[in-house]
Amino acid sequence: MRRTSALFLAALLVCGITAQAPGREADEAPDHIGPRTEAVSPERYARVLHVSQTSGSDEIGDGSEQRPWKTIGQALAKVSATANSSRAALLVGAGAYGEPLQMRPNIDLYGGFDPSTWERDIIAHATVLDGQSARRVVVGASDARIDGFVIRGGRVQAPGAGILCDRASPTITNNTITGNATLEPAGYIHALMHQVGNDGGGIACVNGAAPIIANNLISGNSTGVGGGGGIATSNYAAPIILNNVLCDNLTGATDRNQSRSSNGAAISCVNLPMKVQAGDTSRKRIANNVILNNRVSGRSDAGGIYCDYDASPEIAGNFILGNTAEDDGGAIYVMKSSEPAIRGNVIAGNTGGGAIRLSKEGRAWIENNLLFANSTGGVTCNRSWMTLKNNTIVNNTGNGMAYENDTRHLQPSVASSNIFFGNVDNKIRIQSKFSPPMAITHSLVQGGYKGEGNINADPQFIDDGCVLPVAAVEFDEARYQTRLTLGEEIGPKLSGRVVRMGSRWGVVHECGSKNLVVWGDLRGPGGAHGARKFEILPTYRLSAGSPCIGAGRHGTNIGSDQRMRKN
Repeated sequence: MRRTSALFLAALLVCGITAQAPGREADEAPDHIGPRTEAVSPERYARVLHVSQTSGSDEIGDGSEQRPWKTIGQALAKVSATANSSRAALLVGAGAYGEPLQMRPNIDLYGGFDPSTWERDIIAHATVLDGQSARRVVVGASDARIDGFVIRGGRVQAPGAGILCDRASPTITNNTITGNATLEPAGYIHALMHQVGNDGGGIACVNGAAPIIANNLISGNSTGVGGGGGIATSNYAAPIILNNVLCDNLTGATDRNQSRSSNGAAISCVNLPMKVQAGDTSRKRIANNVILNNRVSGRSDAGGIYCDYDASPEIAGNFILGNTAEDDGGAIYVMKSSEPAIRGNVIAGNTGGGAIRLSKEGRAWIENNLLFANSTGGVTCNRSWMTLKNNTIVNNTGNGMAYENDTRHLQPSVASSNIFFGNVDNKIRIQSKFSPPMAITHSLVQGGYKGEGNINADPQFIDDGCVLPVAAVEFDEARYQTRLTLGEEIGPKLSGRVVRMGSRWGVVHECGSKNLVVWGDLRGPGGAHGARKFEILPTYRLSAGSPCIGAGRHGTNIGSDQRMRKN
């Protein structure tokens, strides 16, 4: 609730729909999320060599376009690249490769080529690395890239079924990482609680690994017992995770006794500290991702992102939608001295013990987020500390915010310039046994709440949501996208809007006059087979007459309040 003028507010488009949800602090536009076919620049390499499963030969091949090698392993064995000056690129033709892959420094691997022309399209000419449900698929190496592959069928009783980065920091881009599974540890005792499992169904980063993980589709991966169905990071590993789609990943698939050992269905971060140098704080980023429809089993926590034991990333500009935790933290769970900065995310449709939950002395900076339609409340802070500022927390089931502190050493949390409205249980619940109670100030609280500058009013959001008839639904499994043909024309600026069909959630990737391409599977129970109406959800931006305008306390920072976007 910043001091600003109505000049910052957007005009309505066709059907009253506007682009871009508030809460988003994105590095790139939503249509830049996910895998893309990118050209390989030969001038960056000392040599460009070729592999083709269909037309190559390891016996007589020489790596040229005309005489490619047959296997990636043979190519890696033949190439000498000991320094960046001798860096090599391997262009790998379409086909299925069943060999285990150990990456090498200074050798970049690119998939998605037609071996007859060496033209590239990573979807049309899929290059598959297949673990055949018998082994890990890829072991990473530093100073190396893997780009444009389908990495599937990994199965291992250890961390990292799809890709393992152990003290290694590759660049992992534009891949589809799907259907990989870690198994529960040998001799796992199901009767015990909070055990160490095998993490990272899709990718595991351990022991100081610092890969760049960008523009990948990471879907349908799982752990038997272990965290991070999509991505797991532990023991000072510090990946950068940008522009990915993480969807339908599962943890705790075989945790039959609910041992609570399988946290973070999409991303698990354990021991990922921030760095402080000369007074400046540096955090590894989890930014601009679509984190959708992931699920935690085994009574574990965090359907979306889990932060434990001094894990303090920046979680910014993500769509965290429709995730489920069997215990707490449907979207994000923070505990045990972790201190993430949670900024500018859209968090909606999640299930399980609060959309964002802090407990066991977790800490967080929670700013400029939009939380709506989560099934068990907005933010819960138990025996922990947070700064809660400039958030819009609306239309959730349960409390807008719940805070409880029965310790003597924790300072009260801080909450200012938030909007709490339309939550099914409108209460802000605060309990503090020893320290002074947490104060809520300069906020709009439906039903009222005692505190400096608080108001009780209708925030008067822009009415920019609508329901449209659906003529046809087509799901593209390779892209994990649903194409919707609608019964009427729509506005042209819907990229990045949150949508729902029945109980299924998604994010608009691109749109035409009467069709939308959406990240997510809108078929199935509660989706296209159960509903013929399609919702474009509101952005919850403030109208020109909103009583919130001018009522907040951070007037010098109006540019960062995501409820005031121009577009």
